[in-house]
Amino acid sequence: MNAEVVNGTINHIKEASEWLSYTFLHIRMCRNPVAYGITFEEVFEDPQLEKKRMDLVKEAAIVLDRAQMIRYDMRSGNIGVTDKGRIASHFYIKHSTVSAFNELLFQNMSLSDAFEALCASSEFEQLKLRQEELPEIEELKLKSSKVSSGLSRRILAEGASESASGKVSVLLQSYLSQISVRSFTLQSDTNYIAQNSSRVARALFEMCLKKNWSSLALYYLTLSKCIDRRLLPTQSPLRQFYNELSYDVIQRLEDLNADVNKLIDMDAREIGQLTHNQKQGATVLYLTERLPHMEIEATVQPITRGVMKVNIRLTSGFKWAEKFHGFSEPFWIWVEDGVNDVIYHSEYFILSKKQASDVHLIEFYVPIREPMPPQYYIRVVSDRWVGCESLVTVSFQHLILPEVYPPHTDLLDMHPIPKSALKNPTFEALYKFSHFNPIQSQMFHVLYHTDNNVLVGAPTGSGKTITSELALLRLLSKRPGAKAVYIAPLKALARERLSDWQNKFSGTLGLTVLELSGDITPDLQLLKKADVIITTPEKWDGITRGWLRREYVQRVELVIVSHWCNTTSIMYR
Repeated sequence: MNAEVVNGTINHIKEASEWLSYTFLHIRMCRNPVAYGITFEEVFEDPQLEKKRMDLVKEAAIVLDRAQMIRYDMRSGNIGVTDKGRIASHFYIKHSTVSAFNELLFQNMSLSDAFEALCASSEFEQLKLRQEELPEIEELKLKSSKVSSGLSRRILAEGASESASGKVSVLLQSYLSQISVRSFTLQSDTNYIAQNSSRVARALFEMCLKKNWSSLALYYLTLSKCIDRRLLPTQSPLRQFYNELSYDVIQRLEDLNADVNKLIDMDAREIGQLTHNQKQGATVLYLTERLPHMEIEATVQPITRGVMKVNIRLTSGFKWAEKFHGFSEPFWIWVEDGVNDVIYHSEYFILSKKQASDVHLIEFYVPIREPMPPQYYIRVVSDRWVGCESLVTVSFQHLILPEVYPPHTDLLDMHPIPKSALKNPTFEALYKFSHFNPIQSQMFHVLYHTDNNVLVGAPTGSGKTITSELALLRLLSKRPGAKAVYIAPLKALARERLSDWQNKFSGTLGLTVLELSGDITPDLQLLKKADVIITTPEKWDGITRGWLRREYVQRVELVIVSHWCNTTSIMYR
């Protein structure tokens, strides 16, 4: 049996399973319509219940749109995915939980409030506070407050325990502090909280990461790992090597505040003297060397006054042990501004066992805000291990930026070109002015009379958009039926260009202009009919990866890219 037959069989099985589930739902709704809020009159008028099922879908779409999990256009019926929707789907988060987080989360909230936001999740709404549990909950609250100290006390909450969310907060703190629970019902609730809170914390971490909130993102990532490992963030990371060290040795290290940076610079004999246990001195050193962290070297290079290139050189700072690390170790890398609490770039990095001894080079670009902060921070955080992160400071003290007003290219000594040079009354009607400005006049011939690729660099408001339109008009006149793509750096700019070009081109020229972004994805038939597609770099990158099976991508012959740094690239296929 060849691959085509196998693929065809799989598709038929999928279609059959979808049809069966659709049919069974229909049968259940017809047999017991009252359970689905359907009267017998509605069943009689619409035996297939198509209208009812469509209403249910629309109601669900409206609810998800309010929770910002999808973008639903009621007029066209189009549904687009959002980052929150992807995250909620990946971590199985309820829409009511996402709606609550939309109201509770904000950038500068305290860590205690962030902990309470996690405990107020709808995932725990079935946990009820029982009157007979109150004495033990108060006892657990006192015990956990004694165990927690320093950073742990700031990270965890000290809210009231007389509510359901307060009960979740106390039980979660008790779980992290490894305090035993006597009541059978509280044991059951603690197990449920431990199994689900890490998942919710991970979802919160990715939501904050998408919003570029550095402090909250780091907090929720740390909290998620603490729940998985069942330890407090102030406790020794060596606790994660279960049954490798005695409790007395770990407790001694924590009492002396002997962190990993101190231990790594000591030998086995010195560690044995420190812990009063010479036998386990070598074991402590062995485990300390296997706590996963990366060593960072970073260089920066300003490209413009608003964009900076960052080169990172990563090397493994630990010794690999398959027993503890498996075959790969994941890390999160991000660049943050400590003053404004903003993440400018983030990415997921996986270090494999085969590449553990290699040097890894990472290159990316980040914006520079003025007035310039004193420094940026580059942080590399383990995705699995608590207390394993590296931080390097990129100082801007001696950074030399390009001039504020760099010298411009001298313009040719020529008169402004009248719009009659378009030699097409329909094209001329698009513009209310009589002559193109100096920038547009300089570029007119190469854009309107040739198929040369052009890079236009000019200040904001100098008319670069009209230079793009000149190339679009040439494509329309010389290559009928071809498509053009306009790539904007942001979704907001893409929507602005969509509104402008729809008003300008749809009525006069009859062109179909569509937006293709993360929030809005038109159906395939509309994309095939579209003359101009306005999109974002991320969306177009994903679309063009499958260009062989997308006919509308193959018909694109003009690409216009609007850059951050006041430049526009115009490229022909």
